[in-house]
Amino acid sequence: MIGGRSIWGAIIEPLAKNYHWTIDYILWGISFLNVQMLSSDAVQVFYGSGKDGKGGSVISADNPANWEFIMNEVND
Repeated sequence: MIGGRSIWGAIIEPLAKNYHWTIDYILWGISFLNVQMLSSDAVQVFYGSGKDGKGGSVISADNPANWEFIMNEVND
């Protein structure tokens, strides 16, 4: 991942992109508490690291057989 180190890249840009909001609306039209709640509950895509360090593979989170693998990747 590249970027997302500041409030602009980590919070404001994703809100503008996902909700089609203007920067002016994000800064002055919605409370920071609501921005924090939206950001903390945002849907994120998780790509497993893979045990060999070469990147993960796509797995089905709908398959109960993958639950242990998913939990190991998230908790590592």
